[in-house]
Amino acid sequence: MKQDNNQLRNLIDSAKSLLTEFYKTINYNTEIGPRTNRLIELSNQIANIVKNDNPEIANILVQAIKSINNRQIVPVAPYGQMVEKHFINAFAFGSISSTIRVLDVLYSEGMEKEKRGRKIFISHSSKDKNVVSEFCDRILGLGIGLNSDDIFCTSIEDMNVKNGDDIRKHIKENILSADFSFLLISSNYKNSEICLNEMGAVWANDNNVRYYLLPNTDFKEIGWLCDTRQAEKLIDHTTLDKIYKELTDYYNIEGRFDTWSRQRVIFVNNITNDIAERTNGRSIMISESIDEKILTFLKSNPNQSSHDLATLLGLSIRTASDHLKRLQDSGKIEAVGIAHNTRWKIRP
Repeated sequence: MKQDNNQLRNLIDSAKSLLTEFYKTINYNTEIGPRTNRLIELSNQIANIVKNDNPEIANILVQAIKSINNRQIVPVAPYGQMVEKHFINAFAFGSISSTIRVLDVLYSEGMEKEKRGRKIFISHSSKDKNVVSEFCDRILGLGIGLNSDDIFCTSIEDMNVKNGDDIRKHIKENILSADFSFLLISSNYKNSEICLNEMGAVWANDNNVRYYLLPNTDFKEIGWLCDTRQAEKLIDHTTLDKIYKELTDYYNIEGRFDTWSRQRVIFVNNITNDIAERTNGRSIMISESIDEKILTFLKSNPNQSSHDLATLLGLSIRTASDHLKRLQDSGKIEAVGIAHNTRWKIRP
């Protein structure tokens, strides 16, 4: 898609340059020559690229190309031999010129957005880092296809925040340059002075602000903090599908719906399981249940990686890794393979 946009930009610029030459000399008696044929060639290529995104504009361009050749039978001289000549149809030429101007504006905006890059500002409490990390990795990264450089998230080191940065200046710059600001709201968020300051800055800039409630947070808890008509629950599948569609449309990202669906389900399961593990009074029972689930699975399916076990058993990566380490320390399982490709099996 990026290659098509670059090609389109070059074609539009070439057509504009050619039209500028035409404006100096064209009149109703201008015959079709090499420059007109070149303009027709460029216009055909442009129409072919934009026909999917802008079919109406492409159709206007195609029809103008078809009618630009005004064939006439004219005498070579007064009372002389009659010959066929090909003149430029001024109306068709005007349609081509107008269409190129529209496309120039339309795709200049798109190219500016692409040149500027993508930027999503994530406002959240550092105490909610586990949920936020899963959201950035599973939903924005693996699911939608954004890079870590596209996301500004203060609690995650590789997402545009580096040691030694002036954090206040960095936050301000990223709020101002963001295409979207996602406010991930929880009771932790409401009780954080830093988060409320961020919210004020985001409100002032008003750049596609979106409100999402984290798990175990309801509208009553938040109160005045956000407009409940706009806020949505983050682990709701419909909410996540809206995020997917809005970002892929806005950034012109090619959809990968199979991948998206899988990552969305894993994200919701990971967060739901993490909540269950932290529920008071059930932590020990759930922990023992997870240990037993891992052991039972490894008996029938040895040599599984931590990632595979997490996915197949519906656990978060962090949860699976914690339990595998504990089972290894207790001597019930052992790791095989090299460090970056560790796999687990029941200890004989």
